[in-house]
Amino acid sequence: MVRKGLRHSRVYEARQLYDIYSILGIPTNKKLIVCPLPQHPHHNNTPSFSISMKDGHQHFHCFGACGASGDVIDLIGYLQISNYDSLNGEHVRRALEILSAGYKISPPARAPRTPALPNDIWETFVPPGAEVLEYAKMRGLKPETLKKFMVGQSGMFGKTWMTMPAFHFGRLQGIKMRNVHAVHVRDRYASMEGSINGLFNLNGIYYSPDPILIVKGEIAAMLLDQYGFLVCAPTAGESTACAELLPHMIWSSRRILVADNDPDPKVRRMMDEYAVKRAEMLRAEIKRPPEQYKDIDDFLLAEPKLALAAVEGWLK
Repeated sequence: MVRKGLRHSRVYEARQLYDIYSILGIPTNKKLIVCPLPQHPHHNNTPSFSISMKDGHQHFHCFGACGASGDVIDLIGYLQISNYDSLNGEHVRRALEILSAGYKISPPARAPRTPALPNDIWETFVPPGAEVLEYAKMRGLKPETLKKFMVGQSGMFGKTWMTMPAFHFGRLQGIKMRNVHAVHVRDRYASMEGSINGLFNLNGIYYSPDPILIVKGEIAAMLLDQYGFLVCAPTAGESTACAELLPHMIWSSRRILVADNDPDPKVRRMMDEYAVKRAEMLRAEIKRPPEQYKDIDDFLLAEPKLALAAVEGWLK
């Protein structure tokens, strides 16, 4: 539902950070409960209030007499505001204020996908061979950085891949692979079978109160980490939703999403749209290198002092 006069990002954030089950104090396995809303005529104890996922967020609906429905913001509105109207912008603002001021952040529990990779499979690819070491050097990465991020080398499918594992609290989420001899954009990256989407360098930024950078790829993340910045990279493509990552970085004082300057106007427009959506999901500001550089990696390699000063300025 679009709320007039209210920033959509605030609505989106609240939907992701507050759990209807937690607010109502009921077990997450309850499919139906007696409607708790004050406008419901409580003449019996027939369960009619259900909670489900809809359009990526929790949604409630009463199948009984009151017929109310909505998201977590509407729930607070109905519970706390007399004659609450979900289409009234002022009512929604008040409900958001009550929610954020009076309830502890408790992201809705989601059934997590489980990686199908053995947790130690990354070890079979380290240390990286000469081809990956040479490629990494060309990209500005030092051997100690490769070791820190457990980068390896694979010869799958007759190609030479730089393997870059992503971990969530010690559990291997997946392995992104970069073809070091790629000649076409479609041949550059692959994910090892059994991988699921995650956040590269999650352990480096988890619950940090400091500003963090969100970049497009693992190589850029490693390069910026090498310079001492707090940085992470969603492992999914730019067009993929990554709202589930927000709770991991919600305590950071600022989040900067670093976008690219693709030379192809058509691709640029599409990438910019993806960047805006991802920034909205993660409540981040968008920054980008000067137009003459395609991405932050190019900027850092060409003019390191100027690039570092620019990045530091973004984070202030």
